[in-house]
Amino acid sequence: MKLEKNRNKQQNKLDENNRKKYLIGIKLKLIIGFLIPLICTMLIGIGAYSLAASGLTTNYEDSMSKAMITAMEFLDFGFSSAVSESEQLYYDTNLVRWATGAIYDNWTRKEIAERALVDLNVKQNGNSFLANIYIIPGDKLSVVSTYKDSVEIPGFYKELSKSGEAVCLETLSGDWIGTHSYIDQVLSNFYSGYSPDSYACSYIRPMTTRRACIVVDYSSESIAGILQNLGLGEQGISAFITADGRELLVQGDKIVRNGEFSFVNQPYFTTAMEENAETVIEYVTHQNKEYLFIITKSHRNGAAICGMVPVSMVRASADSIKNITILMVIVSWVIAILACVFIIIGIASTIHQISNKLRS
Repeated sequence: MKLEKNRNKQQNKLDENNRKKYLIGIKLKLIIGFLIPLICTMLIGIGAYSLAASGLTTNYEDSMSKAMITAMEFLDFGFSSAVSESEQLYYDTNLVRWATGAIYDNWTRKEIAERALVDLNVKQNGNSFLANIYIIPGDKLSVVSTYKDSVEIPGFYKELSKSGEAVCLETLSGDWIGTHSYIDQVLSNFYSGYSPDSYACSYIRPMTTRRACIVVDYSSESIAGILQNLGLGEQGISAFITADGRELLVQGDKIVRNGEFSFVNQPYFTTAMEENAETVIEYVTHQNKEYLFIITKSHRNGAAICGMVPVSMVRASADSIKNITILMVIVSWVIAILACVFIIIGIASTIHQISNKLRS
């Protein structure tokens, strides 16, 4: 009898161990069964975010580069118009004779200068890019200028031809320059409130006899307006940079002068300018943040437009997708874990009831 009881105890103990092992096996299978789709959901979320981030970044690069190319083409059109307008003055016979001093009659000289001024004003008003236009003759004549102050300035072409701006007077086709310091020095002595900041670049062309020149200044505000229309946002930085390195920098919707940052001083700008490609796209680091940098170059005068935006802004839409995906995965995991727990509890309870009935 005692032996039978011991056998029963051993059998019950064995059955209990088998029941626990069976229950643990069911738990593991259920957990694995729930984990597989959860892991797949997580992988799908990661894949979706990666594809979205890559696609949105590519689209942003494409749209930003197209916007900058369009802006540069618009500027090139404006630059071409400056050349064509200077050619009209260049081939004006009366103006050429006036500049050479071949006309000795003071009244005729004055009439030609007045007509030239009317022509310059028409050209300036018809082209929003133009800040001012000047015709600078020799010292026996006066400068013809669209500047708001109607002050008579003695011609200074001879002195100009010996200054730093002389490089633009070497050929009759003229040349582009970022700043004309000698002209600025002279004009600031006569014009109240004159500032070199009013223009971003200039086209200087000698007249046929090389006794006078035409100076066309391009408006800083107009070029800054084009940069602002690129839509780079408050954290974006853009700039118009001439071939000789003068920089018009815009951050958000403001022109930044004498700021700490300059594209010209950055190695990636120098490298991009040395490349033959019209447009260069790179990822660079600025103030420990990653930025998307794009530069596009002028076909007309060697200038360039630069733009730089934080990568975080580029991927902002993708980050919202990431956040939604993470939230959905977490919710799915919580629901699955709760469902798994309830099912395991239910199975354990059922097995326990069956085991008790079998014992009895």
